[in-house]
Amino acid sequence: MNRGSWFIARAALCLAWVLVAAVAAGAFDFGGATSAAPEDGGIVLAVAQVVPSLDKAANLDLVESLIIQAASVGADVLVMPELATTAYPWGTDEDVRSYLASNAEPIPGGETPTRLAELARAHEMVLCFGMVEADPGGDEIYNSMVLIDADGELRGVYRKVHLVPGIEEALFVAGDRIEVHDTAVGSIGIMVCYDRRFPELGRTYALLGARILAVGAASADEFVDTHILATRAYENAAWLLFANQAGHPAGGQASPMHGGSRIVDPNGRIRAEATGEGNELVWLRVDREELATERRLLGAARPDVYAQVPAMLWATADEAAEIATRALELDETPDVAAYILPRRLDAGETVVNWGGAVRQVDAASWLVFIDDQPGANWEHPCRFAFVDALTRELVVVEATSPPQRFAEMQRL
Repeated sequence: MNRGSWFIARAALCLAWVLVAAVAAGAFDFGGATSAAPEDGGIVLAVAQVVPSLDKAANLDLVESLIIQAASVGADVLVMPELATTAYPWGTDEDVRSYLASNAEPIPGGETPTRLAELARAHEMVLCFGMVEADPGGDEIYNSMVLIDADGELRGVYRKVHLVPGIEEALFVAGDRIEVHDTAVGSIGIMVCYDRRFPELGRTYALLGARILAVGAASADEFVDTHILATRAYENAAWLLFANQAGHPAGGQASPMHGGSRIVDPNGRIRAEATGEGNELVWLRVDREELATERRLLGAARPDVYAQVPAMLWATADEAAEIATRALELDETPDVAAYILPRRLDAGETVVNWGGAVRQVDAASWLVFIDDQPGANWEHPCRFAFVDALTRELVVVEATSPPQRFAEMQRL
């Protein structure tokens, strides 16, 4: 190598190291916040704002590019929008249900979760992203968020619990469970768009130990997001990472998604926010101490004087069976036989036995049937126990014949 070539190579190497140092220090914010590097043990939070199209392959490439961009700033966790790989084709010529169903994938095993798990592992990054989930046992689809840990392992799948009345109820099946997941960056609770309007969900996550609320959205309601997101973060003493779609849904004529992706701290302050309405990475460097702030607000709560609702979550069939068994001392009366209907009764539904109507429930309830003389062939003493699925209150109705739909019930 001659002297001129050596000088050029040396200069190029020095420039490369300068660029690497600049990225590490946050000098290039890629639409996010610039801040001083944290002390050892710090963490980089990131959200990606996405303008998806109707081409899932192109959307996957876009998502991958944003993950690589996040890796370049050292992101430890990246949250992406609801349905990031498909868009919502409102206002287009597409049959929305058919389009979403044709792009649904099983979790795990689908192309999208498999491909993004490999990227999470490669970049040691926690990923949370939205997609259409296919039910492996049928034709149902779910509006889901997938959580993959920094080691590439699937930590959880959250199926949107609160579907927009009318619109989404015709497309998806609602989820029926929530869970806080421990990850490399801490405990995470997940919401999808409309979920953010329900304070009970965020508070439940907080009580279960979530330090981060990951919110994926396809929201056109800037007013709601301006007010609700900061409130959810503050009232639950949690970091809130809001990743929204932007632009018109797949070029359609419906209201445009407003963007506004942001990172909100436990005091309700917006610490980093998207600057435009296009594809954008928003990120923030924080000390790990900030993720473990003292939760004085939760500690000052007074559940003893609030509305007497034992839990905001629906009682499960197992819980209802336990309530009835304990209250009616069924364990101490081995001569009786108890059964439960394996689905909740809807409010207004009437339970009928062979003698007529037993009871019309005024709220979602579980039905437990107690046969007090299992050996008898026809009319004999029996009881219908109704457990309110929300308040857990028990109502017992005495009768002389079993329910007409007895064949659907399961022995306890």
